[in-house]
Amino acid sequence: MTNRGIKRLNKRYRGIDEVTDVLAFPFHEISPENAGELPEVLHGEECILGDIVLGMPYIASDCLRRDEDLQSTLVTMFTHGLCHLVGFDHETDQEWKQMYRRELDILERFNQLSGYQCKPLLGVGHYKHE
Repeated sequence: MTNRGIKRLNKRYRGIDEVTDVLAFPFHEISPENAGELPEVLHGEECILGDIVLGMPYIASDCLRRDEDLQSTLVTMFTHGLCHLVGFDHETDQEWKQMYRRELDILERFNQLSGYQCKPLLGVGHYKHE
């Protein structure tokens, strides 16, 4: 998605008038205590976890600025969005720790299988206490 498009979505759905790298829109509402559990699927359309929107121009320019690999960063962004789709969040320190551990677990497994060196997000735009 373009910078303009993701900025518009960020403002509309999060009230933040800024470009961002990843937005997630869960199809199911999952309580924090059930984060990480897949919802029970009763009907075909309920198989959808939700939508992940990647701000590709923003991500690409950020990778260039920080001299980071775009492909690894995209895997990380997708993993971050996926964690949001299954109920994880990072509004409190406890939520952040739980989400970070899950992202780390997923990415460590992915790295072992693929040879990549992906790591969870730690930027200011993702975790409010940093």
